[in-house]
Amino acid sequence: EDQILDFGIVGVGGDLTKSCSLVNKSKKPITCSLFPAQAEEFKKNALSLTPDKEITLKPKEVVSVEIRYHPSVRMPSFRHDIMVQIPENEAKVLTTAMGVSHGIELKLMEDTMDYGNVVKNSRLTRQLQLANFGDIPAKYSWDKHAYSKWFTITPEKGHIPPHEDLYLEITFHPNQVTPTQIRIEKIKCSIEGTSEPLLLNLHGKCVEQSEDSTKEAKLKTIVRTSTKQSVELQNTSDQHWRIKPTISSSMDICKDYFKGPPVFEVPPKGKGQYEVNYYPLTMTKEVQKDPEDPNSKIVIYHEASLFFPLPDGSAVLYKLFGESTPPNVKDTIKKTVKAKAPMFIEIPVTNWIKSVQRFAVKWEIEGQADPAVFIRGANTFDVSSDATKIFKLNFLAYKVGVVKFKVIFTNKSNGEYIFYNIEVQVSEADMPDAMEMTGPVRETVTRVMTIENPLPKPVTIEKSMLTIDNENVYVTPESFSIPPSREGAFELNFRPLIASQQEGSVILKSPDLGDFKYKLLLKGTKPTTQKSLHFKTALGTELVQTFKFTHFVKKQTVYQIKIEKTGGGASGPATDFKSDSPNIQAQPAESLSGVELSLNIRYEPNNLGDSRAILMITNPDGVEYSCLLFGHATAPQPQGPFKIFHQKTINVDFKNPLSEKCEFNARFDNPAFSLAGKAVGVIDAGKSMAIPVKFDHNPSYAMTGRMIIGTKGLPPWIYYLHGEKQLSYFQTFTQT
Repeated sequence: EDQILDFGIVGVGGDLTKSCSLVNKSKKPITCSLFPAQAEEFKKNALSLTPDKEITLKPKEVVSVEIRYHPSVRMPSFRHDIMVQIPENEAKVLTTAMGVSHGIELKLMEDTMDYGNVVKNSRLTRQLQLANFGDIPAKYSWDKHAYSKWFTITPEKGHIPPHEDLYLEITFHPNQVTPTQIRIEKIKCSIEGTSEPLLLNLHGKCVEQSEDSTKEAKLKTIVRTSTKQSVELQNTSDQHWRIKPTISSSMDICKDYFKGPPVFEVPPKGKGQYEVNYYPLTMTKEVQKDPEDPNSKIVIYHEASLFFPLPDGSAVLYKLFGESTPPNVKDTIKKTVKAKAPMFIEIPVTNWIKSVQRFAVKWEIEGQADPAVFIRGANTFDVSSDATKIFKLNFLAYKVGVVKFKVIFTNKSNGEYIFYNIEVQVSEADMPDAMEMTGPVRETVTRVMTIENPLPKPVTIEKSMLTIDNENVYVTPESFSIPPSREGAFELNFRPLIASQQEGSVILKSPDLGDFKYKLLLKGTKPTTQKSLHFKTALGTELVQTFKFTHFVKKQTVYQIKIEKTGGGASGPATDFKSDSPNIQAQPAESLSGVELSLNIRYEPNNLGDSRAILMITNPDGVEYSCLLFGHATAPQPQGPFKIFHQKTINVDFKNPLSEKCEFNARFDNPAFSLAGKAVGVIDAGKSMAIPVKFDHNPSYAMTGRMIIGTKGLPPWIYYLHGEKQLSYFQTFTQT
């Protein structure tokens, strides 16, 4: 029986036994012996035969003949006949054994690589051949912890097909000068499936930059103004250079003043021009070495180093020196104003460094100062890092003419400054007329009102003397005094709550100065900014964010909440954005700062992709707030793992997040897991169901798997499953 015993492919170190049956079908005992046709080759192929001596079979007796294959090295395919011989009879073939042994055999073409001398912070790359002489793909992995401080091996792990070579790139990148040679011995390259790693030795030495390869370059510009200069690099080799230069500075103040391209290419036997950009944010200082000699001043330069690491392990170093002179005028601002009419002059001040700057502010009038010109503003001014902030000056002139002055912003900590020239043309004053105050909804617009006191005594103006017929208009300060023969001023502030136009009035009744009536034209425009909320979550989940707004109405009111679709021609209520409440009760806003209100917006997507809506908050008086809602639904996120014991069932909750009913199906990537009930089928929109899943342990299958729920046109929902063997009674009792 079993004429061919095929061992197939057996890996090195494998152990496999095949057997066949020898039957005595005669009516008398038979003595015979078993042996391989080629005994020496049979043994070389790591084969053994049992039984291997003379045996006697009784009538109808069956004897099992076993052949064991235990290869310790790779072997070519073999074929051996097993003979049976009865005394005084010719030997016959009982069965034939065949098979082959495949294994892994990786080899480094070099076991030691010496890089010689390499300049500090430079790099030298060489190739190392890794060959796979084996019959199967091999995976390798280098022990990078042994060499990563000085060397890089690319790729550090991977696989090589059989009978192919891989060229590894090994780079020596020292950053610290060493007195002796760097020697990293016996770096391990682990081979999957073998216990013996490959070993590699890497040697190299880090040396300092030589003096003859150090050059200088000087750049000069006005502070906070860019200038460029090119430096030359010559390639004397026959290879194309692709270099990654580095620019560094030991002076913290100017570490980012010098910049250049991250990659620089030089053709073989050619020259390249590397462009250095010098953009200083601070002025360089001058120091007088000899107090008695005014010509002994020297410049304290901004210094940096430009380092070119060359492919051969050498390097070229440029020392960069930058000189930064005082600034020019930042801008000239020209304004026109009526006499006796106050004006705010807005100066955009830019902070050029990455930290908050506090400026001391002063202004200098050109020529003889006129006492009828008033310039007021803050003495200090803070500007956030890399930001532009408006500095406001209050300007008031009583005479016709041209007023020129300079506004200087100085950082006291380092002496850096910028300045602006201001030129104001003062013309004749207009006759008093209706005063228009226009501002965006919920933003305050301010006007300065002046009152002349012709009396020889001070006059005090109190808030109680003012009558204002619009609750959105208020005056600051609450009281002020006007000196004799002088003018006083107060600010009239208007904060509209709705976009509308209306008239109003302010009446000042002073016992000393009489009545002053001001007619107002009040205009509220649409808000200048539009708030928005951005949501991003996976299909089948929800995300809640809070929208906050300030309520300024000075009476109790109710705000109605409404969410509508927008974009793509869509209209009607939004189905994937919802508010937790249809309205908000608001108490009267007693203070000028208002009352902050908030509501939760819930985003539960019903399809993949983007959706848009607008949140509208309104009250019966026409006050309106809005917020754009942007939603983005991503593919469903995997869930789990869910643990299931052997022959047990658990319920996995699943919800149809779509806006319409759909048919869903469930499948498993491991036969050990299955549905314990009927198929999932059709689920109504927004409804949930419990999907029963059971686990039947089978040694042939893994203990983990996935349940994949899908429907037409959408990515699947993935639930990770983890099977557990059923606990024995003793384990259960012990745990209890």
